[in-house]
Amino acid sequence: MFTVPPSPHSHSHSPSHAHSRPSSYAQASSGVQSPSACSPSWRHSAIALVACAVALTVIVQPSLAMERLTSAARPLGSSVTTDVALCGTHAFVTTGGNELEVFDVSNRAEPTLMAVVSISGESQSVFASGAYAYVAAGSRGLTILDLSDPFAPVPVGTATTGGDAVDVLVTGRTAFVLDRITGLFAFDLTEPSTPALLSQTDLPGGTGLALRGQQILVTGPELGLHTFDVSHPARPASLAAAPTPGKTTAVQAFGPYAFLSAGEDGIEVWDLGDPTDPALVTQFDTPGTASGIGVVGNDLYVAGGASGIQLVDITNPARPQIRERGSLPGEVQALALDGEFVYAVGDGTGFEVVRVLRPVAPQVRGHYEIPGRLWQVAVDADLAYLTSEENGLQIVDVSVPEAPTLVGQLETPGNACGIAVAGDYAYVGSQAWHGTGVWTGLNVVDVSDPASPRIVSALPIPFSVTNITLDGDLAYLVANAVYIVDIADPEGPEILNVIYDTSGPAAVERQGRFLYVASSYPSLQIVDIQDPRSPVILGSTRMVGFRPADMIVSGDFAYLCGSNNIGRVHVVDVRDPSAPVETGHVFTGIGTSGISSAGSRVYVADVSYDVVELDVSNPYDPVAEWLEYSKWMAVSIAVDGEYAFVLGRQTSHWRGEIPKSGLRTYRIADRFATDLAAPGLASAQAIPNPFRGWTKVEFELPSSGKARVSVHDVSGREVRTLHAGQADAGRHDLYWDGLDSEGRVVPAGMYWIRVSGQGANASGQVVRIE
Repeated sequence: MFTVPPSPHSHSHSPSHAHSRPSSYAQASSGVQSPSACSPSWRHSAIALVACAVALTVIVQPSLAMERLTSAARPLGSSVTTDVALCGTHAFVTTGGNELEVFDVSNRAEPTLMAVVSISGESQSVFASGAYAYVAAGSRGLTILDLSDPFAPVPVGTATTGGDAVDVLVTGRTAFVLDRITGLFAFDLTEPSTPALLSQTDLPGGTGLALRGQQILVTGPELGLHTFDVSHPARPASLAAAPTPGKTTAVQAFGPYAFLSAGEDGIEVWDLGDPTDPALVTQFDTPGTASGIGVVGNDLYVAGGASGIQLVDITNPARPQIRERGSLPGEVQALALDGEFVYAVGDGTGFEVVRVLRPVAPQVRGHYEIPGRLWQVAVDADLAYLTSEENGLQIVDVSVPEAPTLVGQLETPGNACGIAVAGDYAYVGSQAWHGTGVWTGLNVVDVSDPASPRIVSALPIPFSVTNITLDGDLAYLVANAVYIVDIADPEGPEILNVIYDTSGPAAVERQGRFLYVASSYPSLQIVDIQDPRSPVILGSTRMVGFRPADMIVSGDFAYLCGSNNIGRVHVVDVRDPSAPVETGHVFTGIGTSGISSAGSRVYVADVSYDVVELDVSNPYDPVAEWLEYSKWMAVSIAVDGEYAFVLGRQTSHWRGEIPKSGLRTYRIADRFATDLAAPGLASAQAIPNPFRGWTKVEFELPSSGKARVSVHDVSGREVRTLHAGQADAGRHDLYWDGLDSEGRVVPAGMYWIRVSGQGANASGQVVRIE
């Protein structure tokens, strides 16, 4: 039910303690649009991770409910609205007329109308990404607006489609625009002021777009469901065209499924396991007229016209069930999702924000309690090194992860914060502090005897050293700037150079000759440090309104998590160091503070959900697979082997207890199985994905017997057999070198790995890049 607060000021915006059972968080399709957010279709899913616990606390949560945050007595913007997109703390709303409205939603209970922008044409749909908003503007095609000043967005570019542009989505440097008269268009956005036409596909009647990895899904009332391979946007390849039972208008892709809204006929669920042969799973009648849709893990949100918003349980996609219904003024036509919040627009609805209160009964793991305010954790050789502002360096034995034990500690000058470990030395950063006029920025600690750590040298830096990365004989310190330090002699560290060309650095990563710097501005900077004494800045990218807290670089992609109450992880393609490109972002919760990785997984410390796991086996389409919600605020995370080690502290008192802080351990080894795995089924996945030279194909069989593992192109043609013969039950690894059966290098693009054996079948996507 909806509960209307007497005043928007009565709502607290501290981390909410009413959340769903572990489920995934995904960008929503709004109106006739695919994901309406500051990224291409980034979907989040969450699966509960259950592990041994030293102590178990049962927390009773309120039942599921929808809470309307905005006030009906305070209408916002136009009464007729058609679409909504999110980007950071801003929402962009189309009116169907010649305007685009911009809202500040940093206070969700009291959003503020910031600007109304005049648009040439009819603003039908909007997509916001990075520094730009992209509007499907009816008869005027595509309009691009610069968001550098969200109080005054400026149109900077247009592209005609010759008919009636109704939907738009952006991935990387490509915008896909759907015109219901002239078809599907792809535009190169290298120069946003002059978007260049890449391709046009004749496809009249389309009204809704969705992105699924390297595929585009298109639907329309008379069109049905079409799938295209757009790994080469200049040459889209049709994969399938399937008639739909209802008059479908919008589509949302999630995992192996597509969800279509079909007006008075409700919703349709389609299986896209084989995109060349979509299969209808079920039709499900929802109250009202289904239009906008969005997926959040096992929940499907439906904008139901006069019936408001329906929350549909899709735990079993073949048997959807309505879990919750909520009314709003007017007719809800479109919605966008941000974690627990739903942003709804429509005819007479205006702009509404709804919070979904979700029940959860998490298993709280045992932890090693550590007094003081914890900062960071690093793990090396069964030892966890923790920094505490009050207690300096703490060394904890985690050889038995379920029972961490303190083995050594050392008070360091100043307040310990940044930490990195290599061999017999720990490098501890201090917050700005001076006792006798001497600043202590970096302390080098001999930890060869963990029970008796001792400081062997200190490097004065007159600013807080909050993050440290090591690479051989060099250390990179994050303070007011990035300090490059020679640590060949740990007892005599020497500053080689300082990189000042960044504002508010937060984290650094070193890969090969490149140093990656996350900062307030620019958001990501890439520096050539082949000669550490003469670093050369190569390129940078900026995410408007985003302030990084931490970063990792894995392969061709950088993953940045945000601070300042920005709960999202941005993905940046760094293959071209001179021109890094943001490919999208994933919402995680209220705010993130640390990030780590293992294989194809990225783990995020989140202030509202403790731990968020991202599957980045396809970095163009990452998925958040589980959220571990608790009353703890995670501040740092490190992954080592089969375990994740998380520093955290209670966010509030609970039943009179004194807030505590400490170290938690999570077993993550079991999380590497593919989503396709299920009892009695085969499974398949490729790592890395995308790949250049080779990729490892991991597959699992439920029983022994004959099995076949093969690679197919998007048309279904087999290009290579990797295995054909006897295979035992369980997990197996094969390697594909990107060659076909004749030993020729296959073209770049998407391929399918297919596994069959003993009546069990599975498939997984893999993308080969040049």
